[in-house]
This record gives sequence, structure tokens and C-alpha cells, in this order.
Amino acid sequence: MLRAVILRAPQYERAVALLWNEWNRFVVSHPISPTTIALDDAQFATALLDADLVAEAALRDTSAEFLETNQQWLSDEAVVWIKEWTDGRN
Repeated sequence: MLRAVILRAPQYERAVALLWNEWNRFVVSHPISPTTIALDDAQFATALLDADLVAEAALRDTSAEFLETNQQWLSDEAVVWIKEWTDGRN
């Protein structure tokens, strides 16, 4: 998912990479299950969708477009979480 965002918004590569490094540092330092990491990755993905840096990069995909574009980077649990989160917002 993150790679797709970076490829589509190269001017924000450094900012997104810094966010991603912080996220990985958190995941490595907290012993949590793969399912929890997948759900947390989904939260990270939705945070990127909502972040100004993504909006400013004209990446205002609908959730369906976002999932279609980035599903290869997301686990099944993450996809379900994003769909449920989006349904809750609408």
C-alpha cells in the first residue's frame, strides 16, 4: 500500500517514508500478533488517506478505488477493516 502511495506521489516520498519508518519502529518494539499488525496497517493506510499530504497529492480516491489500487499491499484483515471503517463513516 505504502509503495503505491509513494509511486503516485513522489513529491511526498520523504514525508511518507519518515512516517513509515516511525510505524515500523513501533511495530518492531511491540510484540503483537500478525492479525493486530494487519489491522494496524489498515489504520495506518486510512490515516494516510485522511492526511493532508495525501489530499494535497490529489489522491482522493474513494475507498473502493483505494482498495482496488492497494489491495496487493494489504492483508485480507486490513481490507475488511477498511471496508467496515468506511461504512461507519458514511
